[in-house]
Amino acid sequence: MKFEKTALKKSASVFMLIVLALLSALGGYVTAYINHKPINPGTVNEGTLDEISVKKEKELKANILLLGKDVVSGGLTDVMMVFMVNVPKNQVNVISIPRDTKIKVNGKTHKINAAFKIGKEDGAIKAVKEVLGIPIHYYCAIDTKAFRDIIDALGGVEFELKRDYDYDDPYQDLHIHLKKGFQVLDGKKAEQLVRYRHDYARGDYQRIEVQQEFFQELIKQKLNPKYISKVPEIYQIVSKNITTNMTVMDAKTLAGAALKIGVENIKTITLPGEARMTNGAWYFIHDPEQISSLIDRIENGGTGGDMADTKAD
Repeated sequence: MKFEKTALKKSASVFMLIVLALLSALGGYVTAYINHKPINPGTVNEGTLDEISVKKEKELKANILLLGKDVVSGGLTDVMMVFMVNVPKNQVNVISIPRDTKIKVNGKTHKINAAFKIGKEDGAIKAVKEVLGIPIHYYCAIDTKAFRDIIDALGGVEFELKRDYDYDDPYQDLHIHLKKGFQVLDGKKAEQLVRYRHDYARGDYQRIEVQQEFFQELIKQKLNPKYISKVPEIYQIVSKNITTNMTVMDAKTLAGAALKIGVENIKTITLPGEARMTNGAWYFIHDPEQISSLIDRIENGGTGGDMADTKAD
């Protein structure tokens, strides 16, 4: 199955999620930031999010929706990922939902990245729940500026680029110029890397593979107690650039769980389906049967990484 190129140009980093994960992990070491109020609540209506049944770290099962907002577009969420955290099974599965996924909102056809723009947090959460068929307990909406600022606050990320990257789009004010080789990526360069998809033969699938490599390096290098001194700066950056129903206590619990599960047990998956041209526009058509099988496998202790059909040919 191949994910064909779409006509859409803009895409933000799917690894905005690591911003929250990193804040959570570091925040777990600093009790001064622990409280029971949402860090920066949005406008989610009662009943949209599902109540988590167990919050004890050793029994925790939670699904967290990450929304990466594109500030230029006025509300499109070009990044949608769900972290399925299962402490009893010692695993975290991260499902990436392509921005072009076809959905219905108020009887009209849209791409899922418009759900937030149409219905704010409620709209995006409901759309993801409908596509995946699972409860969503927490959400976090974050913009690209926070990603850049936090990478800079942490001193950048050491990363080896396997090729040159050159692309200019004056309309978006997007300019990507990176050279091959091992280097330290600051916030601006990291954003360029994870946004690039200009000439990828497999479109978003190939972009996601590069993002996954960056994700792994960011986790390995920065999920470390030595960055405790950065917590106040990171907290200030994130609290101004996200909306989330998560409290710092929730973040601390999830961080503790993630640290115990370990990086090696974090698996990344792309939503099963295929791209099709419909009424003159490209959409990603998700496959409900494959999604149901994927979710069953995950909930029964398997991993999304075991699903061969979640990758492109």
